[in-house]
Amino acid sequence: MKSVLSVSRAVSILFICFFFFSYSYSQEKSWYEKYRADSIKQIIGKDIFRVHVASAFIIPGYGDVQLLGNYETRVSRDISFNTRAGFCFQFLNANTATSSRTQTTMGCYLFASAELKYFFLTQSRIASKRKVANYSGFYIGTEQNLLSAPIFLQNISANKTLDAKTAFYLNLGFQKQIGNLFFNWSVGASPFRVNLSKKDAYLVPAQSWLTLGYVFGSAK
Repeated sequence: MKSVLSVSRAVSILFICFFFFSYSYSQEKSWYEKYRADSIKQIIGKDIFRVHVASAFIIPGYGDVQLLGNYETRVSRDISFNTRAGFCFQFLNANTATSSRTQTTMGCYLFASAELKYFFLTQSRIASKRKVANYSGFYIGTEQNLLSAPIFLQNISANKTLDAKTAFYLNLGFQKQIGNLFFNWSVGASPFRVNLSKKDAYLVPAQSWLTLGYVFGSAK
């Protein structure tokens, strides 16, 4: 009888120990996952505000220099929703027929875009202890943008202005934040685009942007 009680007591003790260690491990794992999630939230801002100076270089169509406000918000750890809005400036040099002096011509346009970005290397960057501050890393995105007709012209004829247009792009890009400074480079292809100024006019089915910016808020 005593041996049976001893075995029963031993089994009970083992069960209690197993339950205690299992519960402790699950709590520790849950705490670690929560800590890591909270750490990511602290690194990747929920609401990110920036101001950009950009250039749609190599491929024409959006002017020479863009001054844009930017808002990016976290959808999940790997996905963000990004919006840009501001002004595009087109600059040309033209010699007048009555003078050898060169006049600077300028056109100003309104620009807006909305883009959903997927950062496909976030997990590997975290695992290798590389920064992901405010979504630093490579991404693929889907973007819809809009360029208006000129709102201001100086010494530029109507036939040299940019066409108003809207276009949908599939983008591949890289962005990085260092302190409060921001860098972005992207290229994209457009399967769908509409010229709003000239019906059936040809639009280049690609874009390329180089962006430098400032991030408002505390540096990360």
